[in-house]
Amino acid sequence: WQELLQVEKVGVHDDFFDLGGHSLLLIRLIARINKVLDTDIKINLMFQYPVLSQFAANLNSKNSFEDSVMVSLQNSGNKKAIYLVPEVSGTMNSYFELAKSLGENQNVYAFQCPGLDGKTAVLESVDEMATLFISKMQKVDPHGPYRLGGYSFGSKVAYEMALQLRRDGFEVEELVIFDGKVESPGTTKVKDEEEAFQDFLRFLSKDYGKAFDWSDVVLDGKSVEAQIEEIHRKIGTLNEMELKGKLKVMFNNYQLFKSYKPKNEKQLDVKITLFKAMHRSLGMNGKKEAKNTAQFDYGWNKYTTKDVVIHSIPSNHWTILSRDHTKRITELLNQQEEMSI
Repeated sequence: WQELLQVEKVGVHDDFFDLGGHSLLLIRLIARINKVLDTDIKINLMFQYPVLSQFAANLNSKNSFEDSVMVSLQNSGNKKAIYLVPEVSGTMNSYFELAKSLGENQNVYAFQCPGLDGKTAVLESVDEMATLFISKMQKVDPHGPYRLGGYSFGSKVAYEMALQLRRDGFEVEELVIFDGKVESPGTTKVKDEEEAFQDFLRFLSKDYGKAFDWSDVVLDGKSVEAQIEEIHRKIGTLNEMELKGKLKVMFNNYQLFKSYKPKNEKQLDVKITLFKAMHRSLGMNGKKEAKNTAQFDYGWNKYTTKDVVIHSIPSNHWTILSRDHTKRITELLNQQEEMSI
């Protein structure tokens, strides 16, 4: 804690987040603990027990997290739950800051994609992913109505979940979208496997490893296995099976992100709240991404009979759910809720 948070000392009763901890540091901390202790602690354990003494007391607690497809981030409040669908990484990590900002009174559940452990099979379609997530959600709330959220790729899966729920006679009262489009731009070229895979290696290393100079890393011409070994040597915090699993999920979801064709046989009767990033961002390869401003609502209006409420956030795509912006997002969601009462 002390080294990562750059504080003089840490007491057993200090809270990781109160000391300045955030999602990126949390990822690195858990990865380091797992390496040192040779264990398999999940990131959400720290989220549930952010005080050092509580965390240490629950190191061997596995019962709450056996089902990693859907994780409860907060479940003791009285506000109707929101169910959050992961972005292309397939993990719930993007939602830690948002869940904290929403407060303990807001129940929050987040999904994760199978395959992250490098053992279970990845899901091969958005439809299959939506069906699995619905089955987990309905174990908590069998009847609805449901409030779904999705960031980037997660917006497509959340939309597909809404379609399936409507088909089966359930109500979805709101889709909360974080800089996501249900349609992929027609001009976007799907990268070849080698180029995309190397982008993912670089992207993953930012989260799980220390910053390092890529000039001494040679990936071109090497097999996938050799590339993984090279990055594993640099990162040093993930076991090889877990690294392979995360890369496989990311690459699989990236292909689904580009190939998913939204169904629009009948518009949804669902309110959509869209949080848009105002600024262009750098892609996983460090190059600037084109910002398509032609459709202010990202095309969502044609998929619903109800209003699309749009909020512009002074962020880019990658930072929209960072601590700097989740406070404003929470304020806007609370204002909407008050107006609807």
